[in-house]
Amino acid sequence: MKMLQNIPLGKKQLLIIGAVVLILVVGIILYRRHQKRKAFALSQAAPTPTAPQGQEADKTLPMLDDSFPLQLGSRGRRVEQLQLYLRDKLGAKFTQYGVDGIFGTETAQNARKLLKVSKVNEELFKEKRMTDFTTFKYPVVKEATA
Repeated sequence: MKMLQNIPLGKKQLLIIGAVVLILVVGIILYRRHQKRKAFALSQAAPTPTAPQGQEADKTLPMLDDSFPLQLGSRGRRVEQLQLYLRDKLGAKFTQYGVDGIFGTETAQNARKLLKVSKVNEELFKEKRMTDFTTFKYPVVKEATA
């Protein structure tokens, strides 16, 4: 602070304004860089399934696409059952996202490594009895009987 005592008042103000401007410019650059990375990451993500034509999408729950074969981009109850099977029966590690019901790169790597397949068809799903695993994110809703 002794350095600033020897500088006339007008120059002190200029130094402070210059420092504030520098901080703002650096902040803006870092923010724009973050936005570009975020946009790139979103562009690389698997496409989100949409509602069938003529129907409105349910905005409270994610659209499910767990039809066979289960593959990169699939999501839903069957994918969660596959992840639980891989974790509980075969010892797979889901360290990045956990068991989330989304067939992403982590699930694909575990399926290739432990099941030796890149897609899980219905026969393999039934053969390994993956339906025995209870899901939590996508519970089975039973209809009420009258």
